[in-house]
Amino acid sequence: MDIKYVLVILIIVLFVVNIAFIFYLNSEVTTLQSAYNTLYMDYGSLSNLYNNLKSNYSTLYSYYTSIVSDYNSLASKYTTLYIDYTNLSAKYATLSSEYNNLSQAYSNLSNNYITLSGVADALSVFNYLSQINTQSIENMMIGPYPVFYQITSPPGNATFYLTPSNASTVIGELGASISAFFDYISVREFDRAVIIFPFGNYTLGEGLIAFQDTLANGSIINTYAIVTVTLRHINSTNWQIVYFKVDNAISQYQYRMIETALTVVQDMETKNLGQLQSILIGPYPTYVYIASPPYMGNYTPSTVVLSNFIDTILPKEIKSLSFEPYYFSISYTSNEQGTVSVYGELNIILYNGSTYTEYTNLQFNEVLLPQGVFQVTGVNIINDLTFNQIITILPR
Repeated sequence: MDIKYVLVILIIVLFVVNIAFIFYLNSEVTTLQSAYNTLYMDYGSLSNLYNNLKSNYSTLYSYYTSIVSDYNSLASKYTTLYIDYTNLSAKYATLSSEYNNLSQAYSNLSNNYITLSGVADALSVFNYLSQINTQSIENMMIGPYPVFYQITSPPGNATFYLTPSNASTVIGELGASISAFFDYISVREFDRAVIIFPFGNYTLGEGLIAFQDTLANGSIINTYAIVTVTLRHINSTNWQIVYFKVDNAISQYQYRMIETALTVVQDMETKNLGQLQSILIGPYPTYVYIASPPYMGNYTPSTVVLSNFIDTILPKEIKSLSFEPYYFSISYTSNEQGTVSVYGELNIILYNGSTYTEYTNLQFNEVLLPQGVFQVTGVNIINDLTFNQIITILPR
């Protein structure tokens, strides 16, 4: 083939290839331009988003900074508040404790005040007796509770059961009885002993009393009585007499028996050993019986009472002895012989430091001697009782 034809064909092929390449490049440029335009638009959108995000970040950072500041301020205030709370809590605990103590003290004071008002009213009864103020005694019997009233022997002897339903009729008869008891030109009262004992809602008063009465003709007679009165709490500081007994059947002999027993109690407390010996040691055999420790046993005969009880136990082993009387009673077979019981709380402190608190019945057997005084021939120290055992025998 001629070389010229070959060149022509080659040129034509190159031309066609160039044309095709140009079309290809043009297509790629168009695609690239479209991609560029899309990318440019995306870049613009992304730039806007970035700017918005940057703005939001700045705003959020500002909020964060403010919150951190507020948090730090709140943390400081919390710390201060917690310290204040801790201090206040401690003050509250102290105040609560003081309030509880004050409340308990108020309750105790209120109870003591009520008790004291009962004691005062019981003492008032004996004061009214000394003043012959019978109307005030009658007034104290008026109330919601039944009343037992008794005067055992003339004058004025009577027994009444006063209740709210019969008070309007019985109170007049009761008043006549107590007035008859004091129906003398003049009456002088001598209180040998008065015991006041509050227990629960009751207050017991008991007195050993001698009266010197002047008759219309000017002569004087002496009468003796055990006056027992029990008051019951109504409300607040108001008390009512629920038991009133005048045992005027006793004579000077029974009066002196009780007086002797109370003297022995006092001599034991004060360690008046000389007088104690003169009352316990005499022509009749004597014993001392103690029911429970620390000196449980039966001390007899009289020589043992003197050597062991009077000369050893009381002065050398017992540092202090006190007896709070609650109530006393007497039983007797004659004017020459009888037994006096004194109930109460016995407190003993020994020299070795031991202490004893015992509910006790001090029981004294007595015999009249020819010279007119009583010898205590037996002392029963029944110191194994309970409080309730004593309470059950009290009149109310």
